[in-house]
Amino acid sequence: MGEELSTALTPMEVGPITLPRRPLILKTKSLKATRLTTLIQKRLSPSTEMNRWEVRFLGLLAILIILANIAAGYFLFRRPKGEPKVSLPLSPTLAPSPFPTIDETTLIKQAVFSKTGLDETKAEITINQNTGQFAKGNIKEFEAVGGAYWLAAKTPTGWLCVYDGQANPSCSQIDPYNFPKDMVPECLDANGKVIKR
Repeated sequence: MGEELSTALTPMEVGPITLPRRPLILKTKSLKATRLTTLIQKRLSPSTEMNRWEVRFLGLLAILIILANIAAGYFLFRRPKGEPKVSLPLSPTLAPSPFPTIDETTLIKQAVFSKTGLDETKAEITINQNTGQFAKGNIKEFEAVGGAYWLAAKTPTGWLCVYDGQANPSCSQIDPYNFPKDMVPECLDANGKVIKR
């Protein structure tokens, strides 16, 4: 019933290891043993020439990648000759700001609220233009359908709302403050006639 299968192995080289010449004896009841023996022999005899080529290629590729990284670092982080070394101060210092540090927006809104008699709970104010001396914007009551626009000027005592409404301001309201023509291009004269400024 059981057959005795004897296969002698020939010397093979797998890397630096040489397999012995002793016979491999398998006792089996079927042909599966011959298939297993064939599979083992295929696994033990890979193409060593191909493995050596792959190892050499991968080693060369790794060396090239390392050299490319070193070269890129050199060219990216080197300083040209003659360029002075820059040292950062130990403590940060703030340069003086050319713009006022006071919140002008709040002061302008307070001037508009005092002119209209409203407050933040009843209306919303938006500032569309602010030159630092003159401001223009809109005001809208929360419960109203429409809104109005306003003009404000900065005086020696602070911001002053000069006009609020939906029509053109009168010339007598804006002339004392010398509003820019691009901010107020038209005004009404004493007779109610529109005047281009």
